[in-house]
Amino acid sequence: MTLAGATDFLNHRADALLDLSHVLEASRRGGEAVTAAAEALRLYEAKGNVISAAATRLRLDELGKRK
Repeated sequence: MTLAGATDFLNHRADALLDLSHVLEASRRGGEAVTAAAEALRLYEAKGNVISAAATRLRLDELGKRK
């Protein structure tokens, strides 16, 4: 995330965070997965990417159900 975080490409940063959330979930670190996905959602919304934001909201709903 250090490299992606240094860019102004919000979609790329959000994509990296969403990927990270999947890795964290697979590592049984659900709380951190939610945090990463929530930050991805914030970035998608800031960029105006409504499609990815909607998909990320669904991901957050699924993560919430798994807690």
